[in-house]
Amino acid sequence: MNRNIVFSILLFFVSLCASAQNWDHIQHSGEYYYGVGRGATREEATKRAMAELIEMIATHVSNEFVDIDEITDANGNTDHKSRVLNCIKTYSQSTLTNVQK
Repeated sequence: MNRNIVFSILLFFVSLCASAQNWDHIQHSGEYYYGVGRGATREEATKRAMAELIEMIATHVSNEFVDIDEITDANGNTDHKSRVLNCIKTYSQSTLTNVQK
């Protein structure tokens, strides 16, 4: 009888320590990647959430920078034109496994 009471108390304290994870913990702990998606249908919301999740994991950035100087000298007058072309591209692509909704 005494042994059952001790076991019950021990089980009670173990259950207090082992709490389930909730959404706030997942968002604010920094331990998980997550995506939030909203849409008119469940499929649309899932697609947006997956896209947000992929952006957190793998984003590639490429940059193209071109500096164009044109200098012309005609009849003692120098004309200088300078243009800068800058293009930054970002893209994400990934395959996710073990994703839960």
